[in-house]
Amino acid sequence: MPLWDRVDAMPIPVPLTVDRLRTLNDDEFGLLIRSNLMPRDPARRKQWDALWRTLTEWPDLQQRASTLLDQWIDQTDCGGYIDGAADSKRREQFANRCEDALNRLDPPKAIHHGATRSEKLLSAIAAHRAVILDSAQHPRPADVALWAWLDPGRRHERARR
Repeated sequence: MPLWDRVDAMPIPVPLTVDRLRTLNDDEFGLLIRSNLMPRDPARRKQWDALWRTLTEWPDLQQRASTLLDQWIDQTDCGGYIDGAADSKRREQFANRCEDALNRLDPPKAIHHGATRSEKLLSAIAAHRAVILDSAQHPRPADVALWAWLDPGRRHERARR
């Protein structure tokens, strides 16, 4: 079965945790990514956003997803397929969705030249948050308050390992 064939979608785990994503085997992780290349249900858009935000913020998950997406893009670009116009269109759509997903995984480019001071500040805060949450340290109340102001409604606790 080609990658671009439709599959039964794997729902985003509830609750969505870093540990849960890390414990998915390769097939499950691939199906989760493949099932969520695009938001399917407007009512679940927040879950979809949370999935991609989590994949972006945790370097190991970002690398795992990026590697998978790169492999899929390579497989769709291999050529040599003898397929009809409909299959060719699905293959192209799948490759485009993988490219879009890779772009979502790219960290903000705020550190580059020409970035505004506010972009640099937001990037520094995000980097600080990633270091604290990925370490054995617990966030200080001042950290949690700042992060909550920047991203209301999001819990800023260190994932339990």
